[in-house]
Amino acid sequence: MFGTLVFGSVMILMIWVTVKFYQQSRSYSFGEFLAYKVDHWLSENPHYKTYGLLVVTILAILWGGFLYYFAKLLHLYFNNINTDETFAQAIWRSWNFLVDNGAHLDEEGGLPVAISIILTLAGMLLNALLVGLVAEVLAAKMDGLRKGKSRVLERNHTLLLGWNDKILPLIREIAEANDSEGGGMVVILADRDKQEMELDIENYFSGEDLKGTQVVCRTGNPLLVSDLNKVSATHAKSIAVMAQETGDPDESDARAVRIVLALCKGLTISGHVVVELRDVDNSELIRLVGNDQVEIMVPHDIIGRLMIQCARQRNLAQTYMKLLGFFDNEFYVEKWPQIEGMPFSEVFRYFPDAIPCGVYRVEPSEGEERLLLNPEQNYIIQPQDSLLVLAEDNDSYTFDPNPIIFDQQYEKDLPPYAPSVTKPEKILFCGWRRDLDDMIVELEKTVPENSELHILSDIKENERMALLQQGGLTHSLKNLKLQHHYGNQVVRKCLESLPVEEFDSVLILADQSSDYDATYSDSRALSTLLLIRDIQAKRNKHGCTLISEILDSRTKQLVSVADISDYVVSNELLSMAIAMVLEQRYINDVLNELFTADGSEIFMRELRYFAVPGESLSFWELFQRASFKREIMIGYKRAGQDVVLNPCNKCEKIKWAITDVVIVIAVD
Repeated sequence: MFGTLVFGSVMILMIWVTVKFYQQSRSYSFGEFLAYKVDHWLSENPHYKTYGLLVVTILAILWGGFLYYFAKLLHLYFNNINTDETFAQAIWRSWNFLVDNGAHLDEEGGLPVAISIILTLAGMLLNALLVGLVAEVLAAKMDGLRKGKSRVLERNHTLLLGWNDKILPLIREIAEANDSEGGGMVVILADRDKQEMELDIENYFSGEDLKGTQVVCRTGNPLLVSDLNKVSATHAKSIAVMAQETGDPDESDARAVRIVLALCKGLTISGHVVVELRDVDNSELIRLVGNDQVEIMVPHDIIGRLMIQCARQRNLAQTYMKLLGFFDNEFYVEKWPQIEGMPFSEVFRYFPDAIPCGVYRVEPSEGEERLLLNPEQNYIIQPQDSLLVLAEDNDSYTFDPNPIIFDQQYEKDLPPYAPSVTKPEKILFCGWRRDLDDMIVELEKTVPENSELHILSDIKENERMALLQQGGLTHSLKNLKLQHHYGNQVVRKCLESLPVEEFDSVLILADQSSDYDATYSDSRALSTLLLIRDIQAKRNKHGCTLISEILDSRTKQLVSVADISDYVVSNELLSMAIAMVLEQRYINDVLNELFTADGSEIFMRELRYFAVPGESLSFWELFQRASFKREIMIGYKRAGQDVVLNPCNKCEKIKWAITDVVIVIAVD
């Protein structure tokens, strides 16, 4: 016992001498130095609370055992009690005092009892700190889960980066695409609160069945590689980079460039990337960064072209609503060795449940695939060619070795049809878009000479011309003559001042200013549409194609109640297009050709272009007549009925009426 006391005294003396020497050799005290080191350690170590509690507990056990040991020895010595008490036993008793509040009750002697009570009180404090620490860790973990900070452990999922108005209808389209596979996984990474995103999704679908598709939301910055790793971007089958709806378009596109750079250069991704841009001029920069892993979509460009096509052809908007997305018929590409060496004009005979529309040809010199939509009828299918078809699903059609047989050739039965002489058109645009200059250039390619484009907007004429020139419309128009009208499109007097009875088509543009609201914009567009329709009816104007742009897909319910059929739900159509490219990247080539004035487009042909009214022909017979004009019939629209694409029973005889319309893919 005497040796232990001497050893302890020597250790305390050495510590005291060290502290005094340190204080004399430094300009600051040992306490200040210790406080500085502790503060530095706390700032550097994120788990300082756990480590600190562990260190304090160990020190309490050791110092408590040390004090209890000497107190016990003194008690035994002064009471002449012989015992084999060891230091290890004292450490064990110190631990008991700290963790068991009643362990001190059987102690004897004043000093050991006092030490045991002090250790018991210290143990109560440490236990309280431990409970608080555990509660804090659990709360932090739950808060992290609530805020979407945990890692996503998924593979072969669809990853959406960013949040805008197209996200919700896009989820619906992806769920429909995954229906045949029993569902899929959609992961969203956006700089929004996780609970807000989940609440928006819940309110939008309101119990709607997503057909087995699950949606996981995470809060983070898509610009950071660490956050991209958190959502398993390297294992995603496809990735969509969504544009920012508000703010400067160039800033939004610059953000998209950084995200693509992080995906394609900072990570090794296996899937392709679909990038939504707001300015078509930034496409080359995205291609430079993303190489062949990126598909680019410019919503304003697509919708502008689509609106122009729909404004000049009645019922074309309904056709695109069915053609895009996964709720009706879609385009599919697959190789069929059975048709190698066969002319394209004969291929349709071997696919009764689909409609061949083109081929993907591998260019021998470049080794890249190139789309041939509506190729020449004598084009010979090459060994490396893939067939593009319109079908209900990828497993709903197959090659039939028993081809369709016709009793006669229908080329000689084509009725004589002299297309009406093209005359100048008068078109009205109500509203203003940032990309109106691109729409005017696209319209210029399609209208005959001496046509007029009237623009009604609350933007003054000098400001309009400055915006058009800033957008790139600096050259003079050959076929179009611009007529500007100043006024509010929802005010009846402004509309009545226009010659609405003279317009061949009217296009109502949605208000997409930086502070626009989709509901407010749709209300203005529908009000304008109803006012123009009423004014035209009172002026005995019929046959005008009246088309309105709608942003919110939920407005369709109100539109159906109001018996309005001439509208384009732009955000929903864009979501359909993005979903199709996410699932099948080659669809982007098809959409680019369909939406441009160059190449093949979708046309609503009058029946008398292919048949005599009252004639009974099956779909395949009418299809063959169209093929002689190098036009591919994909469906039809009968009076009072919905658009029909790729009908099930193509051999059924139909008695065609003069009001029927044939839907074809053709070169204008």
